[in-house]
Amino acid sequence: MYLLAFVQNDLKANQQLGWGIIKSPAVIEAAQKNYLLITLPMQEPLMYNLSAELQDVISKHRGQPFFVIVNQALYPFADWKADQDDAFIISRLENGNGP
Repeated sequence: MYLLAFVQNDLKANQQLGWGIIKSPAVIEAAQKNYLLITLPMQEPLMYNLSAELQDVISKHRGQPFFVIVNQALYPFADWKADQDDAFIISRLENGNGP
């Protein structure tokens, strides 16, 4: 499973932050158990084919940083804005790839 972080500014700096892109230690701990973090630019088209479902999620969050849990087929299972509260995010991370 992948945790995609879509960022607005300075992709390289955000990629260098690694898990530090997430401000909450509790969220980082929950995410590191099951996910590979991938940081991507929001404003540039990605270089691979996206599932229609993931395209819909990207459109929904246009203009603000956000996170998405996807599987290898890039099918999204959960998404949230970067400023969502910890309990909400951790509940999504603990669901894995769906109920």
